[in-house]
Amino acid sequence: VLHQLTTDPRDVVWGGGHGQLPMAVLGSKNWTDYSVTAVGRTNRSGANDTLAVYGRCGHGFAFGPAGGYALQVWPATGRWSLLTGPTHGVGLANGTVVLSGWTQLELTLAGKTVSAAIDGKTVARVEDGTFADGLAGLGSGWHSSWFSSFAVRGG
Repeated sequence: VLHQLTTDPRDVVWGGGHGQLPMAVLGSKNWTDYSVTAVGRTNRSGANDTLAVYGRCGHGFAFGPAGGYALQVWPATGRWSLLTGPTHGVGLANGTVVLSGWTQLELTLAGKTVSAAIDGKTVARVEDGTFADGLAGLGSGWHSSWFSSFAVRGG
């Protein structure tokens, strides 16, 4: 189990965060078509507590925003968003689902098709060619969270 401990932006040197939440990334900046899946939960029920998986990111990282795509969920409310842009601030799709406990997030990237699934159910499928390649990742907001699994298929 991975336990994300970064709980307060004032406690770390984050360089201002460039407007994005903390994230852990891996892979290659050359990865194109793949699926990233994580199962996680937060330790609180706060409205701002989030879980997220990322794809095709890592554009800029040298003290710049990560870019790419993000599937983010707020477990306390079941609200979710599929996001893009330099700081994941542009919404491609959003909605709500019923969640309880551990939540599975899956982001699939195939050509210009970006798909999102929560707990095995597809919630969005959009066409967007802004980011063609990049790393995979996972993250949460400025709070403690746990991830029981993380996988990348394809690449």
